[in-house]
Amino acid sequence: DARLLTSYEVEGAEGQPSHHRIEIVHESLVKAWPRLVRWQTQDEEGALLRDQLKQAAHLWEEKGRTSDLLWTGTAYQEYELWRGRYAGALTALEEDFAKAMAERAARQRRRRRAVAAAIVAASLAVAAVTGVLWNRAEAEALRAEAGKLLALARTHLEADPTAALAYARGSLGLFDTPEARRFVLETLWRGPVARLLPLNRVTKELRLPEDASLVLAASLSPDGRWLATLRASNRQVVVYDRDGGPPRALPQQPDGTVSVIAFGPRGDLLVTGGSGQSLRFWSLPDLRVVRTVELGGLVTWWGVARGDTLFVVTSTGPKSEGWPGVIQALRLPDGEPRPVGINRPDEKIRSVDPTGTQVQFDRGGSFGVRSLDARREWILGSTKGAWDAGFFPDGDRVAVCGESSREIRIRSLTHLEAKPLRVLHAVQEVYACGVDREGRRLIMGGPSDSIHLWDLEVLPDARPAFLGRPGRSPYRASDLTPRAEWLVSFAANQPTVEFWGLSNPSRRELPAPGGTGKLAFTADGRWLATCRFGTPVRLWPMNATDGNARDLDASGTCQDMAIHPTDGPILVGTEGPVSGGRGAVLLLPVTGGPPRVLLDRSRADWGSVPVAFDRSGRRAVAASADWAGLRDPADRILRVWDLPAGRERVHSLAHLTDGNWRGFGDLAFAPDGSLYGAGQGGVRRLLLPEDPGGTVSSETVYAAGNAGLDLSRDGKRLLVGASRAAGAGQQAEELLLFDVDRRMSWRITTHGARISCGRLSPSGRIVVTGSTDGTVRAGPATGEEPHLLLGHKGPVIALAISPDERWIASASDDALYVWPMPDVAKPPLQTLPHPELLAKLDALTNLRVARDPTSATGWKLDVGPFPGWKDVPTW
Repeated sequence: DARLLTSYEVEGAEGQPSHHRIEIVHESLVKAWPRLVRWQTQDEEGALLRDQLKQAAHLWEEKGRTSDLLWTGTAYQEYELWRGRYAGALTALEEDFAKAMAERAARQRRRRRAVAAAIVAASLAVAAVTGVLWNRAEAEALRAEAGKLLALARTHLEADPTAALAYARGSLGLFDTPEARRFVLETLWRGPVARLLPLNRVTKELRLPEDASLVLAASLSPDGRWLATLRASNRQVVVYDRDGGPPRALPQQPDGTVSVIAFGPRGDLLVTGGSGQSLRFWSLPDLRVVRTVELGGLVTWWGVARGDTLFVVTSTGPKSEGWPGVIQALRLPDGEPRPVGINRPDEKIRSVDPTGTQVQFDRGGSFGVRSLDARREWILGSTKGAWDAGFFPDGDRVAVCGESSREIRIRSLTHLEAKPLRVLHAVQEVYACGVDREGRRLIMGGPSDSIHLWDLEVLPDARPAFLGRPGRSPYRASDLTPRAEWLVSFAANQPTVEFWGLSNPSRRELPAPGGTGKLAFTADGRWLATCRFGTPVRLWPMNATDGNARDLDASGTCQDMAIHPTDGPILVGTEGPVSGGRGAVLLLPVTGGPPRVLLDRSRADWGSVPVAFDRSGRRAVAASADWAGLRDPADRILRVWDLPAGRERVHSLAHLTDGNWRGFGDLAFAPDGSLYGAGQGGVRRLLLPEDPGGTVSSETVYAAGNAGLDLSRDGKRLLVGASRAAGAGQQAEELLLFDVDRRMSWRITTHGARISCGRLSPSGRIVVTGSTDGTVRAGPATGEEPHLLLGHKGPVIALAISPDERWIASASDDALYVWPMPDVAKPPLQTLPHPELLAKLDALTNLRVARDPTSATGWKLDVGPFPGWKDVPTW
């Protein structure tokens, strides 16, 4: 519009569109118009670059299009910028030159990316290797620390299994190892472990006086729901709920003179001391005061509930006169106190029997039992040493400890002059003893706050279970919850109450000398028979009604035995005198009495072992044996007796053996009357001839250097342990189970390759083996992972399974154990996934390990939150 530029249209060539041309009216604009000046400058730079491109392309062409003459770096970048602005065309040579430059630039970019990727990959590889090495170093450090905790666990195993389990759980928490899992099992098989109620922590939480954490007395409600503790110095009572809720402290009665804490018969009433000489009744669970009762007298220093009656001992005279007083009783919940007996001067009442008619007393250096009115009394012993006595539920018997430092004697209160009804032998000093409400269990307090628990009904000769936690008290009080799920104990100067779970399996140890070579349960399951070289057959009762262990009469000592399939006698192959080495074969009545001699020494062969009954018990067999070899063919024989007919047949095995043959180690009758024999050479099946002059035929069931066998009760399954070596006493490297009817077999590999003995359960569904390292394994006959039974220190040399498959007996040179049969349908503890295993251990005890830099070991024991005692943990 200002007429500085003119514009006109220019026709395009044929087929091309027209375009506009703009011309400058005055040339001064060439220098005065800034944008035009800039355009001109850019056009000059572009024209220069175009000339350079043209020259470079021709030179590139002349030199054979070598890549060395292509523009790179800044020159190529300037070209790319120019080409992006330049709308004109290039010559064919220039296009080729530009294309070659672009291809070279692309190759260089790819090369740079590859180099960068290689650098990144190398960096990642270095980082990965560094990470692996760091993880490995950290894992090794954790493994080392876990090993340290496991070593600490071993130092606590004997005196404090609960602490041992806490250290083992800490080890597993750091690093999961088979050694720690095995140690956990070893600890749990020893006996119960404890949950701990930390009284000192409760004292702080409730802001109570510090000495309230030290308990003088504790009481458990009859229904097992409530626990109440009492501190005599300040009469402070704290009540705990089994659900694990917060404890509650009752108002303190500093002027009170009644030291009583007891529950009503239904667990809905708590009785404590109140102000002065009064009792205070609290309703549960709300803990409201519902009643107050005055007792009179000077001081009430003892009280106990028996059923619906509360007994208290109230002194009516001063201490200078020996605290004479009266025994009062009041019916719960609303009865009034009434005198029912006297408390003589210098006499201390310890307890009232469950019937509420007798008391234990300590007077003038003697202790005993007397009626409430003191008209009848029985002196049980002297109080020179520690003593105690526990009443049985009917009040007719009492368990007395103190007469002998390591004995507990159960006496009849109606026939005190008679011998003790039973004597229990403790392994430590006896400080206190009591009997549970069912009269089945006896609880003994020992040194260092230890507890020993006897089951008075099952395996009466077994040593007690050990419940140990180190302490300083010579006396520990204990009580059992209903159904005996928990044993609750406390000591007067210990700041914990312990809850021992009794629902888990534990082994029973019989006080038998080592070297038991054969074990067997009688057909009715009442007795466990042991055959130990150099001693007679010994019978151990499984139930207390059968008395105590006893030896069977024998003219020789036991070398092998077999149990009659019904209730008949025990077949025994005896060990002969050293000079001759020949033994006899006897039938020993289980009920006692003289033996029936089947083979006496005068005509015995070299050792009459093994021996066996047939499936009906009508026939018995004994084989000759000599570990040095039966050189004389006349010694390589079987003797078979028809027991009802009293007829004996002798069958030669000389045609089946040679002078190096040592004899069979195991014999078993099959249902069809044939014999399985195992020993040197493997397992054979022997067919006995019906004709007295006939020949024994044999077929090889399994060839091996040496073998042992066991046959199920129905004869349908045969267990074989075999070794490649032919020497006697070799450990079995393989275990096989044969299905006799279907003539098939399968290997069981889960029991290891160091098997010293093996047994089939009567049903044939469970396989139990002993190993040379002392491990007993029990698992399904189908071969799944077995349960581990740990406790033996040496090789297991004998096994037996009870007819009802409830019990396993095992023997080694160091111990004779009876174990409850594990539930083989459940996965064994040692195979559980790591989180599940830790959860089970955490439920068993709340004792934990925590790091402590001030400790020499770097660790300390600490009590975790108390979960209560409603749920009973099992493993």
